[in-house]
Amino acid sequence: MTKLLGSNSRSHAWAVAALFTSLAASMGPFAFAADGSGSCNGGEVPIPFEDSNHRVELADGEIYTLIGRVRFLLDTPYLEVDLAQHPWLANSKRKLSPVYPIDGTPGLPIDWRLHEGKVVRTYMRARGFIARLEIRPGYEPRLEYRIALEPMLQPIQSR
Repeated sequence: MTKLLGSNSRSHAWAVAALFTSLAASMGPFAFAADGSGSCNGGEVPIPFEDSNHRVELADGEIYTLIGRVRFLLDTPYLEVDLAQHPWLANSKRKLSPVYPIDGTPGLPIDWRLHEGKVVRTYMRARGFIARLEIRPGYEPRLEYRIALEPMLQPIQSR
């Protein structure tokens, strides 16, 4: 390094400072709260090497084996995921509402009413979609990315 920078200690100090500045700039997504909680404005900010990627959301198009209880809201079946079985899904949003709507799969008729209130093991494909939420009449609708589940096999009752 001395050959590249010369023997001048000022140029060496400048190079080290530039290196640390560029490293700090690249760490922008890993911001820390002043209280050391790793949280900023109520969101979850990962702390490198401690908890990054421990809590995630299902990814569009990926297939998962999930355990949860089948619930209904109106005529729509939902899977209330067991966060004790799937702690990696227990992010702040999912803890408040651990449910995913279940979409039908052409060619795989499932009568979800037979499983209502029961814990099942399911093999599902996650499907992302944009939901248009009408908050109040006269106000701009809010768009929100959501995940629905598409069954790949018949569910198996666990308990």
